[in-house]
Amino acid sequence: MSVRIELAGIRNRKTLAFCQEHGIRLTGPVLGRPPKGKILSREQKRQEYTDICDRNAVEGVFGTIKTAYGLGRVAARLEDTSRCVIGIALLLFNLTKRRRDLLRIFLRCWVASFFDQLRFLVPVAK
Repeated sequence: MSVRIELAGIRNRKTLAFCQEHGIRLTGPVLGRPPKGKILSREQKRQEYTDICDRNAVEGVFGTIKTAYGLGRVAARLEDTSRCVIGIALLLFNLTKRRRDLLRIFLRCWVASFFDQLRFLVPVAK
C-alpha cells in the first residue's frame, strides 16, 4: 500500500523511518541541505505533478466541508463535543454526496428511457 503524505513541519528521521517501514511515500523536500543542481527526471516530475493534483483535490474537499457544512465554525469547548461535531459534519458531507450521485444515476436512467419512448412514438422518415 502506498500512501502519499506531505509533511513539512514534522519531517525528521523518526518520521521517515516509520513511513518507510509502513510503505508510506512522502512528498516534499528531503532532509539536509538541498542539492546544488537539482535536476528531476521525467518520472519524478510526473510523480510530483500527480501528487500536487491529488493534494489539490483533497484540499478542495476540505474547503467545501469547512464552508458549506460548518466545519470552520466549530464552537464546542470540550474535545469529545468537538469530535462529535466534526464527525456529524463529515457524515452529512458523505450522505449529501451519495444522494447527489444517486440522483444523477436516476436522472440518467430516466432521460434514457424517455428518449427510448420517444423513438417508438415518432415515426422515422425513410
